[in-house]
Amino acid sequence: MLDIIGALADASLARTVQASVTDMRFAMLETIREYALERLRESGDERTARDRHRDFFLALADQLSPELTGDSQAGALARLDADRDNLRAGLEHAERTAPAVLARLALALWRYWLVRGQWTSGREWLRRAIALADGSGSSEALAELLNAAASLAQNQGDYATAFESLERALELWRQLRARDGEARTLTSMGWLAWRQCRYADARRLSVEGFALHQALADERGAAQALNNLGWIALFEGNYVEAERALTECIAIRRRLADRRNIAFALAAHGLAVSRRGDTSRARALVDEALTLFREIGEKQLYAFTVRVAAEMALGEDRAADARTMLESTSVPIFRDIGDRWGLAVALGVLGDALMVEQRLEEAGAAYDEALAIWRALDDRYGLASSHARAATLAAARGEPERAAALSVAADELLGEIGGALGPLQCKAYDAAVATARAILGEARFAAARAERVRVD
Repeated sequence: MLDIIGALADASLARTVQASVTDMRFAMLETIREYALERLRESGDERTARDRHRDFFLALADQLSPELTGDSQAGALARLDADRDNLRAGLEHAERTAPAVLARLALALWRYWLVRGQWTSGREWLRRAIALADGSGSSEALAELLNAAASLAQNQGDYATAFESLERALELWRQLRARDGEARTLTSMGWLAWRQCRYADARRLSVEGFALHQALADERGAAQALNNLGWIALFEGNYVEAERALTECIAIRRRLADRRNIAFALAAHGLAVSRRGDTSRARALVDEALTLFREIGEKQLYAFTVRVAAEMALGEDRAADARTMLESTSVPIFRDIGDRWGLAVALGVLGDALMVEQRLEEAGAAYDEALAIWRALDDRYGLASSHARAATLAAARGEPERAAALSVAADELLGEIGGALGPLQCKAYDAAVATARAILGEARFAAARAERVRVD
């Protein structure tokens, strides 16, 4: 085979596009490729060749899929990157010829799409696989496809679709009496409930999932449920509980050598530790997370961890550094991959940095864009933080009545969901409300609060 390909290369019918000691790749010019395909069709062997091509890359994806959550993740991602076009061709041929193979290939690749931020195309392939499997394929395969589709939908902020997919998957797993699938789905529903600011539901579902994972001796699933509980505690302002859950989560993931999820839990742990005031320890946790994400090539969670580092810089009175991190890394990445939740969080911290720099108009623009996203996502925590930030901005602009009126919405929303602002934002917000109260006096402050305005 190498002699044949070498001869084609010598005749300029093929060209080397990548070569190393362990890997050599060749490609054809488009005109040569089209000619070769035409001859293949004429020979009557096209279907056989495409079947073999599809099956080869299905086997490759199946082989690499388990490595996408282990110590070999970076190598597995790079290998799949190199064959992205071949994998797409395999998906297209499987859709035309073998729905069951399409389901297997999509399931082998969904985590790759997740890590690489290819959420839109990944969701489309999963949608096609679900449509073909629904009513005609394996119930287990359909449930797995629904779980995968929910994960990508949730990352794009499409919570309604994600929840619908998870509800269907949970029903299928229970019909199949498949406790492992049920446990994974309950844990995913817990994460989604956290994203929807339903913290009590999120805790209940995550605890139920954790118990099932433990009964099944499933460490990976148990770690995911602990990760959920850490994030829930973070947004409730219970940083001690968050540290406890995340410390246990990280210990399990280190045993499993799950580098991406180790890094994700480290970033969350760093956020909890920084909010308790231990900046040196928080910096070490975040630096390790950033190093792991860079090695893996993970975009979304790298951008999120940079946002954590930016909040830490802001807490150390380095507003310009925080702004630079967000403007150069987090905001562009979130825009590029379509992560609306991540973008809104980053824009909020960016606005905070701009406020410290007294760039009030730019801060207002960042806050307004974040608010629009929170409204689209119907994220009550995001809306609460937006109203608190709007009150802070109003106070800085010399509008104490507006600051007081806006504070009502922030307080009520936080009370409804049981959420707590991060210490830095809380400090700025409390100072703004205190300033408005001092300027207006108690009677006028109460009257302004009675106006109960929301951000336009």
